[in-house]
Amino acid sequence: MKRRRFLQTTAALTLSTSAIKALSAQRYLTACNGGKPIAAADSPPLSDSPENPILTDWQWRELAAIQDHLFPPEPDAPGAGDIDALPYLRSILADPKLRPELEALLVDGMERLRQLLRSEDHRDFSALGEDRKEAVLHRLEKESIGRRFLDRLLHYILEACLTDPVYGGNPKEIGWQWLGFEPGYKRPTPKQRYFLLTWVA
Repeated sequence: MKRRRFLQTTAALTLSTSAIKALSAQRYLTACNGGKPIAAADSPPLSDSPENPILTDWQWRELAAIQDHLFPPEPDAPGAGDIDALPYLRSILADPKLRPELEALLVDGMERLRQLLRSEDHRDFSALGEDRKEAVLHRLEKESIGRRFLDRLLHYILEACLTDPVYGGNPKEIGWQWLGFEPGYKRPTPKQRYFLLTWVA
């Protein structure tokens, strides 16, 4: 599949660039901190929870169906479900710097999708055939909110394929194995995830 080959090539290039940037950033932060390691924050940031919901259960299920359509599995390649694209997207919302804009985009994008489905007498995107799913997403893509929504979903699907599993995607390093990528060291622990890091006085 041409799209898959393109994504594989793009992913490999992105992963290499990201690894270089991450290493440079780590060295820079350590240098700015007088050579001291960066410590983990005491408390985690916000996350999607029953007390602080972002989308309904129905919306999350439909969002997973969109991801599956955008990045379907193949015999020799993982799909969105295999790389835990949805759990990874939810984990991104734990970053307080990314959460406000992403939350608004997800809510607006899913609401516009709901309106498009209702206009065609459909209720669930997940219940449509592949051709109808493609048609609905093409309609959504023609609108500004739809383009930004789908672009961001693809962005985080690709990240889920490339990320260290500590961030909630790429379970058992399935994306790395597909790309033939060997991760660098040292890798972060759960307490060393970037959004939990703070300066050491």
